[in-house]
Amino acid sequence: MRANFYILLLLLVTLCSCSTIRYKSKGDIPVKVSRATDHTKMFKADGKAPFYLWGTLPGEQVVHLDKLAIEQGFSEISKLVITEYTSFFDLFMSVVSLGFYMPRSYEIQGLGKTI
Repeated sequence: MRANFYILLLLLVTLCSCSTIRYKSKGDIPVKVSRATDHTKMFKADGKAPFYLWGTLPGEQVVHLDKLAIEQGFSEISKLVITEYTSFFDLFMSVVSLGFYMPRSYEIQGLGKTI
């Protein structure tokens, strides 16, 4: 009886958990989804957002697009394409840790104007 309760609890936590990555701009540089005509340099950034306890902690991770662009020497970015995915390593770590650690990978591409 007790084992069934723990299995049900684990199943509920796994099915109800949610991990969210938000992509924001602080307004330090112009960030546009549409293409700007004077943006000719390729912008690319990738990273991982760590989540814990089947994706329930923290509730959301924030990725600041303008910070990533400034670190690479861009003064403006546009035509952004954001891809979130689970790599083999992400899946491996999630399985090995039994869901206690669940990283999510992301890749951001676009065009920009350098400083």
